[in-house]
Parts: sequence; structure tokens; C-alpha cells
Amino acid sequence: MGLPPEINTYIKESVDHFLGLHVTKEILELKLIASEEPLRRLSNRLRRVGRESCEVVYGGEPVAGRIV
Repeated sequence: MGLPPEINTYIKESVDHFLGLHVTKEILELKLIASEEPLRRLSNRLRRVGRESCEVVYGGEPVAGRIV
């Protein structure tokens, strides 16, 4: 069972980048997209926890002016 061509290319170019070799713009864009996804999930989780803590502490929905 082989890897899809995109994955093979990504791995090859990641190794090339690590070794200081030329990396294509496409691979850098893929790396940027991949790094943004965990940040987005973490941000969403932080907002959710903030809302839940307001519900526990203040007994309801967040109020305008409160940092959530």
C-alpha cells in the first residue's frame, strides 16, 4: 500500500527543506495550511471553554464587556 503522490511529495520536500535544499512554494503553502489548522482548533476550544466558564461563574450567557 503506497502513499498518495501528494504525501510522497510533501515528505520529500520536507526532508529537502530540513537539509537546506530548495523547497517549492506549494510545499510551503501546504505547511502553512497544516500549521494553521491546530491553531484554529485551539482558538475554537478556548472560546468554548470561555463561554462554559461564564455559564458556570455567572449563571448564564456571556455579557457584553466581559472578556471571554
